[in-house]
Amino acid sequence: MLMTLPLSADDFTVPSINSAKSAAAAPAASAAARVTAPAVKEWTIMAFMNGKNSLSEAVADDMNEMETVGSTAKINVVAEAGTVSGEEGQNQTFSVSRYLVQKDNDIKTVGSKPLITLGKTDMGSWKHLAEFIAWAKTNYPAKHYMLVLWNHGSGWKSPGKPITGDSERGISFDDETGNHITAIELARALTKTGRNDIIASDACLMQDIAANYEIRKYTDIMAGSEESEPNEGQDYSAFLPKLAARPGASAEEVAVMYVSAYHSFYKTKNTNTTISAVRASSLDGVAVRMSSLADALLAGDIQFARDSRRKTLKFADSDARDLGYFAKVTADGTKDPKVRAAAENLYNYIQSSVVISSEYTKEINSASGTEQNRTPGQNGEPASAGDFSNATGLAAYIPVVYQADFEYDKLSFAKACPSWTALVKKMTSPNDAPDYWDDYAHGE
Repeated sequence: MLMTLPLSADDFTVPSINSAKSAAAAPAASAAARVTAPAVKEWTIMAFMNGKNSLSEAVADDMNEMETVGSTAKINVVAEAGTVSGEEGQNQTFSVSRYLVQKDNDIKTVGSKPLITLGKTDMGSWKHLAEFIAWAKTNYPAKHYMLVLWNHGSGWKSPGKPITGDSERGISFDDETGNHITAIELARALTKTGRNDIIASDACLMQDIAANYEIRKYTDIMAGSEESEPNEGQDYSAFLPKLAARPGASAEEVAVMYVSAYHSFYKTKNTNTTISAVRASSLDGVAVRMSSLADALLAGDIQFARDSRRKTLKFADSDARDLGYFAKVTADGTKDPKVRAAAENLYNYIQSSVVISSEYTKEINSASGTEQNRTPGQNGEPASAGDFSNATGLAAYIPVVYQADFEYDKLSFAKACPSWTALVKKMTSPNDAPDYWDDYAHGE
């Protein structure tokens, strides 16, 4: 097995091994070189599994799921897995290893052997993520790459890290170092390592326009959830068999497989979930249409905009609401033809050009066996708060109260769409407004 030495996290370049053509074009210096050169497969799945936190036990569960298929003649499944043992706040032991995941029929024990066991490793560092991607692409080249970011997620927000311009948003929280990767830092990692066909966030709250906009230039498709994910995350024992059966599938087809596997797993789990896949190339068009809608709403009755927000499906982060549903509610309720035209344009574009696949599950009433919505909250919470049938596949920042210390305006999307930032600021509700208590100041 060909392996490279770990690259410097501070400064490195990534070999241009992105296709069968480039691999075939490389000169054959010797017979030994030809023998040891890694084969270019159809897909390499790169799973960055940061379990150096409360998700540590789930690492083995998901790796066992991956081992139901493992790596094949057509696909590579590689993983960096971080875990922790010991009681929180006491002497904990952290471990990070890299694997070429192999097929194993034992669903309780990880059979794949570590290729590399690293020393102290900061999986909350974008530089380390970049080094992992470079290592995976160098050693396991493929025609197509899928990066799976496996961990806790918080959309473009990331509580717990000091606010320093670009740090109040992210993924991959490392309890050993106290670090995590912000949305802007994720873009830096991808700048170093080249494009991926799919970036899947097996983490909470990541299917958000502002978070995705940061990385739109470095992938074709983003897959993830608008809502919080259950601890089980993706069902790799359902996803990977689909890919192994059709290794020549396109990126959009694989993204649909990913969405379908997640949805099928949770249909019987009595929980509310969302999952979707969106086209990165469409996000600039989203920004244009959101600007037009924001401009139209700013020119009209701002209370109507607040009322539309209150009717819109929200998620576990109550500042995040479904963008397509907001557009639909706005179009259906307005008497202003300019607002209606802008809202319909945004909604139709999301449906036709942005979302490849979007699914949801609901809680099941154990007595009747039927799906049920959550009931409205005591302070007027909208019934739609638990009805994920309204989810269209992409969330946006639509808060009751705009909080400047989140530094939303530092994001690339906010800079590209200043009208939207102006709208959410103007939509801030006073603390005596009926909707103020819908989802703000509950002990926050």
